[in-house]
Amino acid sequence: AVLGYGNPWFKKGLEKSVTATLDDLKIKIFSLEYFVASKLKAFNDRGITGDIRFSQDLEDLTELMDGCTVFEQTVLNSEENVKAFIVAELSKFLSASEYREAMYGFVGYDDPKTKEARLDRIFAILNRICTLSSVRN
Repeated sequence: AVLGYGNPWFKKGLEKSVTATLDDLKIKIFSLEYFVASKLKAFNDRGITGDIRFSQDLEDLTELMDGCTVFEQTVLNSEENVKAFIVAELSKFLSASEYREAMYGFVGYDDPKTKEARLDRIFAILNRICTLSSVRN
Protein backbone atom coordinates (compact mmCIF):
# COMPACT_ATOMS: atom_id res chain seq x y z
CA ALA A 1 0.00 0.00 0.00
CA VAL A 2 1.31 3.40 -0.94
CA LEU A 3 1.40 6.10 1.77
CA GLY A 4 -0.79 4.13 4.14
CA TYR A 5 -3.69 3.65 1.74
CA GLY A 6 -3.94 0.01 2.82
CA ASN A 7 -4.71 1.23 6.31
CA PRO A 8 -8.51 1.36 6.72
CA TRP A 9 -8.24 4.44 8.98
CA PHE A 10 -6.24 6.47 6.47
CA LYS A 11 -9.16 7.50 4.25
CA LYS A 12 -11.32 8.57 7.18
CA GLY A 13 -8.32 10.31 8.69
CA LEU A 14 -7.95 12.38 5.54
CA GLU A 15 -11.68 13.15 5.50
CA LYS A 16 -11.62 14.26 9.15
CA SER A 17 -8.27 16.06 8.94
CA VAL A 18 -7.79 19.42 10.58
CA THR A 19 -5.78 22.40 9.38
CA ALA A 20 -2.68 23.42 11.29
CA THR A 21 -0.62 26.52 10.63
CA LEU A 22 3.17 26.48 10.67
CA ASP A 23 4.46 30.01 10.19
CA ASP A 24 2.86 30.98 6.86
CA LEU A 25 2.14 27.40 5.81
CA LYS A 26 -1.19 25.65 6.30
CA ILE A 27 -1.13 21.86 6.41
CA LYS A 28 -3.74 19.15 6.94
CA ILE A 29 -3.17 16.67 9.75
CA PHE A 30 -5.21 13.75 11.02
CA SER A 31 -7.42 14.43 14.00
CA LEU A 32 -6.05 12.71 17.09
CA GLU A 33 -8.41 9.73 17.12
CA TYR A 34 -7.69 8.83 13.48
CA PHE A 35 -3.96 9.31 13.95
CA VAL A 36 -4.10 6.91 16.93
CA ALA A 37 -6.20 4.37 15.01
CA SER A 38 -3.81 4.57 12.05
CA LYS A 39 -0.81 4.10 14.33
CA LEU A 40 -2.43 1.13 16.08
CA LYS A 41 -3.21 -0.50 12.73
CA ALA A 42 0.35 0.14 11.52
CA PHE A 43 1.67 -1.33 14.77
CA ASN A 44 -0.43 -4.45 14.23
CA ASP A 45 0.82 -4.76 10.67
CA ARG A 46 4.49 -4.07 11.38
CA GLY A 47 5.17 -4.43 15.07
CA ILE A 48 3.56 -7.62 16.27
CA THR A 49 5.73 -9.90 14.14
CA GLY A 50 9.00 -8.66 15.62
CA ASP A 51 10.30 -7.46 18.93
CA ILE A 52 7.88 -4.71 20.00
CA ARG A 53 10.68 -2.97 21.91
CA PHE A 54 11.91 -1.75 18.51
CA SER A 55 8.53 -0.63 17.14
CA GLN A 56 8.45 2.98 15.94
CA ASP A 57 4.66 2.84 16.03
CA LEU A 58 4.59 1.80 19.69
CA GLU A 59 7.17 4.47 20.44
CA ASP A 60 4.97 7.10 18.76
CA LEU A 61 1.90 5.89 20.66
CA THR A 62 3.78 5.92 23.97
CA GLU A 63 5.01 9.47 23.40
CA LEU A 64 1.51 10.54 22.41
CA MET A 65 -0.11 9.03 25.50
CA ASP A 66 2.62 10.53 27.68
CA GLY A 67 2.48 14.02 26.23
CA CYS A 68 -1.01 14.68 24.90
CA THR A 69 -3.20 16.22 27.59
CA VAL A 70 -6.44 15.51 25.69
CA PHE A 71 -5.67 11.90 24.71
CA GLU A 72 -8.15 10.26 27.08
CA GLN A 73 -10.95 12.75 26.47
CA THR A 74 -10.51 12.61 22.69
CA VAL A 75 -10.62 8.82 22.53
CA LEU A 76 -13.66 8.62 24.81
CA ASN A 77 -15.52 11.21 22.73
CA SER A 78 -14.65 9.67 19.35
CA GLU A 79 -17.13 8.23 16.87
CA GLU A 80 -18.15 4.74 17.94
CA ASN A 81 -16.39 2.76 15.21
CA VAL A 82 -12.99 4.37 15.71
CA LYS A 83 -13.38 4.37 19.49
CA ALA A 84 -14.24 0.65 19.50
CA PHE A 85 -11.13 -0.13 17.46
CA ILE A 86 -8.86 2.01 19.63
CA VAL A 87 -10.26 0.57 22.87
CA ALA A 88 -9.94 -3.01 21.60
CA GLU A 89 -6.32 -2.41 20.65
CA LEU A 90 -5.39 -0.47 23.80
CA SER A 91 -6.91 -3.18 25.98
CA LYS A 92 -4.20 -5.52 24.63
CA PHE A 93 -1.62 -3.20 26.20
CA LEU A 94 -3.19 -3.86 29.60
CA SER A 95 -3.27 -7.63 29.28
CA ALA A 96 0.34 -8.37 28.32
CA SER A 97 3.41 -7.37 30.34
CA GLU A 98 5.65 -7.01 27.28
CA TYR A 99 3.83 -3.80 26.35
CA ARG A 100 4.73 -2.16 29.64
CA GLU A 101 8.35 -3.27 29.30
CA ALA A 102 8.61 -1.92 25.75
CA MET A 103 6.87 1.34 26.62
CA TYR A 104 9.21 1.82 29.59
CA GLY A 105 12.05 2.06 27.09
CA PHE A 106 10.21 4.75 25.13
CA VAL A 107 9.45 7.07 28.04
CA GLY A 108 12.13 9.72 27.68
CA TYR A 109 13.39 10.26 31.22
CA ASP A 110 16.68 9.07 32.71
CA ASP A 111 15.50 8.80 36.31
CA PRO A 112 13.90 5.35 36.85
CA LYS A 113 11.39 6.71 39.39
CA THR A 114 10.25 9.38 36.93
CA LYS A 115 9.97 6.81 34.14
CA GLU A 116 7.87 4.52 36.35
CA ALA A 117 5.63 7.40 37.41
CA ARG A 118 5.07 8.42 33.78
CA LEU A 119 4.37 4.83 32.79
CA ASP A 120 1.95 4.42 35.71
CA ARG A 121 0.13 7.53 34.49
CA ILE A 122 -0.05 6.17 30.92
CA PHE A 123 -1.44 2.85 32.12
CA ALA A 124 -3.95 4.64 34.37
CA ILE A 125 -5.16 6.51 31.27
CA LEU A 126 -5.41 3.22 29.36
CA ASN A 127 -7.37 1.65 32.23
CA ARG A 128 -9.81 4.56 32.36
CA ILE A 129 -10.31 4.57 28.59
CA CYS A 130 -11.02 0.84 28.49
CA THR A 131 -13.20 0.90 31.62
CA LEU A 132 -15.19 4.04 30.83
CA SER A 133 -15.70 3.00 27.23
CA SER A 134 -17.22 -0.33 28.29
CA VAL A 135 -19.46 1.46 30.81
CA ARG A 136 -20.72 3.92 28.17
CA ASN A 137 -21.65 1.17 25.69
